[in-house]
Amino acid sequence: MTLDVRRLRMLCQLDAHGTMAAAAHAMSYSPASISQQLAQLERDVGSTLFVTSGRSVRLTPAGTVLAARARKILDSLDAAEREVRHLGATPVGRVRLATFQSAALAVLPAVHGKLARDFGGIRLDVVHLEPRVALDNLSRHAVDIAVLEEYPGSPLPKPRSVIARVVLQDPLYLAAPAGSRAELDPDARWALEPDGTAARRWAAATCRTAGFEPDVQFESHDLMLHKAMVLAGLAHSFLPSLAIGDLTGDDRVSVERLPGEPARSVLLAYSAAAANDPVVATVSQVVEECFSLLGRAGST
Repeated sequence: MTLDVRRLRMLCQLDAHGTMAAAAHAMSYSPASISQQLAQLERDVGSTLFVTSGRSVRLTPAGTVLAARARKILDSLDAAEREVRHLGATPVGRVRLATFQSAALAVLPAVHGKLARDFGGIRLDVVHLEPRVALDNLSRHAVDIAVLEEYPGSPLPKPRSVIARVVLQDPLYLAAPAGSRAELDPDARWALEPDGTAARRWAAATCRTAGFEPDVQFESHDLMLHKAMVLAGLAHSFLPSLAIGDLTGDDRVSVERLPGEPARSVLLAYSAAAANDPVVATVSQVVEECFSLLGRAGST
């Protein structure tokens, strides 16, 4: 019997995340594809590996044993791959990067361009994940590198197995429709991120410090939606510099720095186990250089 390594990795992700949808998202597959591959794995081993209960999935005793063995096998394979990479003159391999939206829009074209020009043997696969989910995926080896954000007063809980460093301080601005009060207006309607996010906690605290509770009409992780609502004259919002783009030159919008000039931190993170992997190190360096260029451009 020969077991497919990819299917074993899927089983480990299913065990880690508890649902087909979450496992699929972590590996950038569709839930149907994950389900089909795991069904084939069950046929390969001749045993039921998981049972479903509503949307949740629970491994059977056989599935638990196989997942535990698979994790050891996958760790050994990943270590072997890193050792082989060291033998080549130029780095060759595949890297999985998790990032959030505004960072992806700001640097991914430059990152991919530099990799294509200077490191043609590296393939970079990208998945859009919110920071806490990205950290969880990083600690479970579902991704190799993560670009994260931290808002003032809300540091991310980083496990010891993860190395993280700040690559950009991203100033936060108040964006308001032209003609409205370009200040923390208690009568304004707001476009903010959902409850429970660090961005929302910071935004709410900022409004409360100014003496009011924000009237949130548009709630989304999507900062481009926030931006569109400001442009349409429907809401105020707090936008980081990476998301502002050309708003500063648009006469439909007023963009102002906030008292105390707060900024969110953009972090680059990777597993300590991958610190000596030349491919991960190369991609990390390229990502950091692209953020550094953004920072210098923003300061001029």
